[in-house]
Amino acid sequence: MDCVDESTNTRSLLLYLERRGLLKHHTVDRNVTRGFLLDGRYPHATAVLRDRSGTKWAIDSWYEPAGGPPDIRPLSEWLKRGVMGVR
Repeated sequence: MDCVDESTNTRSLLLYLERRGLLKHHTVDRNVTRGFLLDGRYPHATAVLRDRSGTKWAIDSWYEPAGGPPDIRPLSEWLKRGVMGVR
C-alpha cells in the first residue's frame, strides 16, 4: 500500500475512536500532503490530529511495516521533511 492508503486507513481508525469518545484530548482533521517532485520531495500523505491548543500532529504510519509504530510529530515539522526521500 502507498502513503495515501496508509493515511486513509489511519484516519479511518482515528475517526472510529473519535466517534466512540475514545479520543479525549484530540480531534481528527483532514489528511495532509507534502511534496510535488519539483521541490525535491516525493509526494507523501499523512493523517492528522489536532490537540486542544490547536496544534496539529502528523500520524504517519507509512514508513514502518504493518503494526509498527507510526511517526508522530508536529505537522509543521512533518511538512518541512521529505527532501530527497529522507524521512
